[in-house]
Amino acid sequence: TRRLKAELDERLRTEEALRANVESLALPLNAIGHGIVATDSAGHVTRMNAPAEMLTGWTLAEARGQPVQEVVRFVDEVTNKPIQGHPIANILGGSPAAKRGSQGQLLGRDGKAHRVTDMSAPLRDATGNLQGAVMVFRDITEQYILEQSLRQAQKMEAVGRLAGGVAHDFNNLLGGIIGFSEILLRRMPEGDRAREYVNDIILTAQRAADLTSKLLAFSHKGAAQSVSTDIHEIIGEVTAILSETVDTTIQIHRHLTAPAPIVLGDPSQIQNAILNLALNARDAMPRGGAMTISTANVALDKDFCRDNPFGI
Repeated sequence: TRRLKAELDERLRTEEALRANVESLALPLNAIGHGIVATDSAGHVTRMNAPAEMLTGWTLAEARGQPVQEVVRFVDEVTNKPIQGHPIANILGGSPAAKRGSQGQLLGRDGKAHRVTDMSAPLRDATGNLQGAVMVFRDITEQYILEQSLRQAQKMEAVGRLAGGVAHDFNNLLGGIIGFSEILLRRMPEGDRAREYVNDIILTAQRAADLTSKLLAFSHKGAAQSVSTDIHEIIGEVTAILSETVDTTIQIHRHLTAPAPIVLGDPSQIQNAILNLALNARDAMPRGGAMTISTANVALDKDFCRDNPFGI
């Protein structure tokens, strides 16, 4: 009787120590922040921490003894149907010792989806026998959304650069169409019925130019600004750029006589307009020459607008 009582007392002390170890382990497991789920060798849940309860929607009391596939459900991102080959089942089935860094969509009991990274590993006793498996998973939903937003922004930026390049080249073609049409119109007699068709060509090309200006605005990230802008300052920036890119056979001169060079507009678009004019001038002088950028204050009265070839 004494021996039996001693054995019983020893077993009670062992169970109490084990219970104390489990309770002391639960505190750091709950504080980790990552979901942790452990199973037995049959794949049934034996333990899970508080973050795992929050992500899966199962409490430990509800989940204990349940197949891990029912508790930690990985589903297809599009169909929300369970994915074949659960990480824990793979581990218990003899897959490599650990699966690291994989990503998937975990569907909670409440139907809420979480983007998670997970790692699974086997649990073995001192002799190496498989006792179960453990899975650690981390909620990266917010990080995933930010990454997707960044990718979309990068795509839009690439599309914007492409649109800007196409619009610039197309604008040059339209400039030639409009310019030659205006020359043709000036050489045609007043009574020529074909003047109507030439006017239609100019009007259509101008509408196309309006579309390219919208593409250029898009390529520069949206709506144009309207701020007070010093034209002379912008010309200084443009000539600094040109001095680094234009061949030395082309001399660049500035003749800035406007006493009031302040306008209301978008500095970026004004700079691009002047730069594009300068680059077109450079392309027109393959053997070198002189490029002059000048400013002056001009009154846009009726006579000036009527005689100007740009349709002001």
